Amino acid sequence: MLNQVTGGDLAAVTKVFADQGAVDTTTDEPFESWLSRGKDFAPLVLVYEAQFLDRGTGADHVLLYPSPTIVSEHTVVPFTAAGADLAKLLSTDPQLQRLAAAHGFRTAGAPGPVALGAADTIPSPDEPTLHALLIALEERLT
Repeated sequence: MLNQVTGGDLAAVTKVFADQGAVDTTTDEPFESWLSRGKDFAPLVLVYEAQFLDRGTGADHVLLYPSPTIVSEHTVVPFTAAGADLAKLLSTDPQLQRLAAAHGFRTAGAPGPVALGAADTIPSPDEPTLHALLIALEERLT
C-alpha cells in the first residue's frame, strides 16, 4: 500500500512534509493560530471538518474538500457499562446524531454538510503504511 499512497515516490512525499517545517502535534494548534491571525499566519491550514464547522465559519472563511479525501472515523472504546451505553446512544439516537452533525461529525444518520460519494473518498492508509511514512519522514528531518 505504501507505493499506492506515495505514487511510488516516498522521497517526494516526505519532502512535502519536511518543507512545511515544524509540524504541530494537533490540528488545533495551527487552526487556533489561523483563526486569530488569519492570512498573516497562513493562507491555508489543514483542519478537521468538525473543527471548522464548530469554530471557523466566518464570512471570509472557505472550507475546501480535496478530491479524493479521507474521512476520519472516530471510534468510541467503552471501558465501563456506562461507556457502552453512551456508545450505543451515540450510534443509535437520532437527536444525538443530529447534534453531532451540527458540530461537523459524520454519522450514519447525518452524513455531514457536504455529501461525499465513494468516488470522493479513499481509505486511510493502514498502520504499516503510516509507520513507513513516519520513519521516512523522521530520517529526512534528522
